Amino acid sequence: MIHELLLAAPDTTPQILGLGLGAVLLLAAVLCLVLWLATLVSVLGSTYSGGMKLLLVIACFAFPVLGPLAWFVIVKGNQPALVHRR
Repeated sequence: MIHELLLAAPDTTPQILGLGLGAVLLLAAVLCLVLWLATLVSVLGSTYSGGMKLLLVIACFAFPVLGPLAWFVIVKGNQPALVHRR
């Protein structure tokens, strides 16, 4: 009797896999958005001039994953120091 009920139940494996894949893609999208927003805030708060900031923000728009990664790995450490003049 139980065996017959199990055989009659619909196969839900594709639905479960679809939900899992959807959750992974949603998590990846949220992480990319958070990385992009963190980069935007970091670029706007940097010591670069206005024109350079504009170019960096455009690069982040053009390359939404590679732009932020390049900012944090390469560019941020090479930004000019803030000089206080008296």
